[in-house]
Amino acid sequence: MLIAGAETVSTTTAWFFHELAHHPEVERRLVAELRTRLGDRPISFRDFRKLPYTAAAINEAVRLHHPNWFLSRRAVSSVTLGGHRIPAGGEVAFSLSTMNRDPEVFDHPLRFDPDRWLDGRTDDLPRSAYIPFGVGKHKCVGDTYALAELTVSIACIARRWTLTHQPGSRVREVPWTTVQPADLVMVAQPRRIA
Repeated sequence: MLIAGAETVSTTTAWFFHELAHHPEVERRLVAELRTRLGDRPISFRDFRKLPYTAAAINEAVRLHHPNWFLSRRAVSSVTLGGHRIPAGGEVAFSLSTMNRDPEVFDHPLRFDPDRWLDGRTDDLPRSAYIPFGVGKHKCVGDTYALAELTVSIACIARRWTLTHQPGSRVREVPWTTVQPADLVMVAQPRRIA
């Protein structure tokens, strides 16, 4: 519970700011939404619904950089998946990162594109296409808390700080307890008020 409550959210926050540093237009829109809707006051739970672009950017960061690199399930009865017979009691491991980058489901699957969550492209996704917290009886009990923690952290940091990559850093994904952004070194500078 401790790892799930801290490690996944902190890793996702790191990936979020990594993507934001590569996409200045996304950063501009995100900061504009935060400043317009929140001003200088602290964010509250009531504000979450007023931040659709922030929510879309979080969804996109989770889609591209899911913290759990694989999950496993046990078949309760014999089943055929992708032409392979899985006997009852057989274990199946699957990659959420791979599922979330499937070009048959997501157009330009490696592109960080928060608008895909706002312009209707994801409205008719199959139920299993995007399951950031699992589904059914295996769904994470902390899903609402994790999204709230991400939203509050991002709103607090992004309104006050600009994070840029340290020159020469080469970020890569490394599977560990979560999929870590190895060699991610960012420089924080106070954000200028426009």
